[in-house]
Amino acid sequence: MKCHTRCPRRSRSSAFSTISDWRNYSSGLSFDMTLASYDTEIEDGGREARSREKRALNHGIGLLQRMQAGELTASERTDAFLYIRDLWAFFIQDLSNSRNGLPEQLRAQLISIGLWIVKEAERNREAQLNDVEDLVAVNVAIRDSLG
Repeated sequence: MKCHTRCPRRSRSSAFSTISDWRNYSSGLSFDMTLASYDTEIEDGGREARSREKRALNHGIGLLQRMQAGELTASERTDAFLYIRDLWAFFIQDLSNSRNGLPEQLRAQLISIGLWIVKEAERNREAQLNDVEDLVAVNVAIRDSLG
């Protein structure tokens, strides 16, 4: 999904949500970077983005699995569904951005999957269901595809 936030290949004006984010990022940069080191930085940025996405998905999957096992209270189940919904809303927003580095067809497919996840999480939350087997399976498949 290659989140464009904090990715050095993006324009400085749109890649960071705040000036503070840019300052924190740029304080570690040397403006004498060679092209080779810039390419390495881009690759590292992509790996870091995938790593963050994987951690976020792992957290959501863990919540859903705990829900399946009956380990969550009603309030915690609601929070778990809201977490999954908000996570995928973020992914969908990022995938909708034309500056996202993924191919357009793949982005469209992931957006479609994301919309299903958001709707399914909402449906389960509103009906107070614990039937999350499909949500777990789809999120695991997406997480595992991140490499």
